[in-house]
Amino acid sequence: MESTSASSARGFVRGEFYTQDGALVASTVQEGVMRNHN
Repeated sequence: MESTSASSARGFVRGEFYTQDGALVASTVQEGVMRNHN
């Protein structure tokens, strides 16, 4: 997993999954927003 960007209460994370012999089998991305509720 690596966070490729984070600013203005937003974050973007990308990850990759490999087999033991190094073949890429899946990738994932997720964006999140943090908000303060008073």
